[in-house]
Amino acid sequence: MTDEEKFRFYPYSASYVEFYEDERRCIASALDDKASIEHVGSTSVPGLGGKRIIDIAVGTSPSGIDSVKGLLIEAGYEFRPHAGTEQRLFFRVDRVANKDQYRVHVHLVELNADDWRQLICFRDFLRNHIQVAHEYSRVKQLAASEAKGDGGAYMRLKEGFIVDTLRRALHWCDDK
Repeated sequence: MTDEEKFRFYPYSASYVEFYEDERRCIASALDDKASIEHVGSTSVPGLGGKRIIDIAVGTSPSGIDSVKGLLIEAGYEFRPHAGTEQRLFFRVDRVANKDQYRVHVHLVELNADDWRQLICFRDFLRNHIQVAHEYSRVKQLAASEAKGDGGAYMRLKEGFIVDTLRRALHWCDDK
């Protein structure tokens, strides 16, 4: 997947759910119930659209992080040490299904820690606030158009919306 393809906006596709389910099964089989697995990111929000990247949060206990990391690597997920943070280990793999290419990003985090909570609350907030999801779709389309394949520019163009929406999402989760 080229940078131009990676940062191109695609309309939402119901196939994202199928791609996620296939990937969830692969991860679950590799991890043997050692973690919780959730579909997060734009492809997890019906109607949102985005970069055709299936983001998956894998949450485990603090003592299980190293073990799960090793199991993901053994299962073929490429560990990208500079793409994550101390709290979020990042992996990726490219897949082809029904002649359709897509990328999978796996975010390994401590279950119920701040990163896990942010991923889940942001997703759930967008799923439950359709107008905000539509607004995010417009932001993503504009960012993809203006960034012209530059990942840093793409992220900067979305940053304000994401920060504001994440703040709202966390408050919404707290109030539930």
